[in-house]
Amino acid sequence: MRHLKITATKNYKRGKYLYAILKLLAGDHVEGMNLLDVHKWRSNTYVVDKLWNQVKRYFYGMNMILIMPPRACELNKLENRCNKCFYYKEMARFMELVYRG
Repeated sequence: MRHLKITATKNYKRGKYLYAILKLLAGDHVEGMNLLDVHKWRSNTYVVDKLWNQVKRYFYGMNMILIMPPRACELNKLENRCNKCFYYKEMARFMELVYRG
């Protein structure tokens, strides 16, 4: 979180957006809302929608591929985890939660 906070204060749009969402999820609604309001979403959600797609692509794309386990791990069965697929499946569970919304 510390690094995200730094990117948010340095005015990196993706960092500010992600930090705002995490603050909202953590219950710090005032700070999260203030950070999202910087993107002027009330007049046009285009910027926020674009940031969402960039963050989603970043999370799922590169980071998930780098630790992809062997096919023998049955990637669709997230509850069955072993030493080879634990980290990947934890990330997949989180992304599943994110994609529902």
